[in-house]
Amino acid sequence: MFIHRNFFDIYLSIIIITFCGFLISCQTATDPQQQPVLTGTVLDPQGNPVSDAMVELEYYLAGSSSLTKPKLSQVNIIIRFAVSQAGPVKVWISRYAKDDTVRVLKNETAMAGNYMLLWDGRDQAGMRVINQIYQSHITYNGEITTGNLLVNTGYSGDEDPDSTACYTVTDGEGKFEVASEDIACVQNVDIPQTDESGNKLGMVKLSSEIRVWVLHHAHGITVSQKLIFKENVPTEVVLHY
Repeated sequence: MFIHRNFFDIYLSIIIITFCGFLISCQTATDPQQQPVLTGTVLDPQGNPVSDAMVELEYYLAGSSSLTKPKLSQVNIIIRFAVSQAGPVKVWISRYAKDDTVRVLKNETAMAGNYMLLWDGRDQAGMRVINQIYQSHITYNGEITTGNLLVNTGYSGDEDPDSTACYTVTDGEGKFEVASEDIACVQNVDIPQTDESGNKLGMVKLSSEIRVWVLHHAHGITVSQKLIFKENVPTEVVLHY
């Protein structure tokens, strides 16, 4: 009787362990924190890892071979709105689908008329924001109007890293990672395309193509080739100075 009971306990333990392992594997596969990320390594000309390098991403329009990428000093996004009668108006910028305030452009009483505000792609502290989808918010007459905006620029070499935001920085081994949920093309949202005067030309989306830019105080700037980023496929890149 003792032998049979011992055998039964061992058999039951094997079943429990196997079932727990199955549950853990299922949880790992579906846990959003375990989703694949963009990973990379930055190396100097001698092949040594570069730490404290700033990582930025650049995006492309769906159905287009390239997206116009003005220099940093030319980043000007125009926001147009109309006021039917005098009253308090607040206009501010947030990250897409985030309850935050990146920059307040106007917060005062406005007279009736048509308005055009300019956002230079910097936050309230004067830092150059990362390339990303943002939203404009206009509060007037008890209503809030929201619109999507895209900041997407390359680098000319004149940027001051100390006044430039980034997605992340490399660690002591020159490695970095960016969560897929933070990459703009994963958002899959419509973005108004405008001319230099802020007039809407139509709606566009971002493609799955990205480029990785790296800025460093000592080494300067380097950029990757165009990559295809897919949310459920691991993407890795190595950048050399």
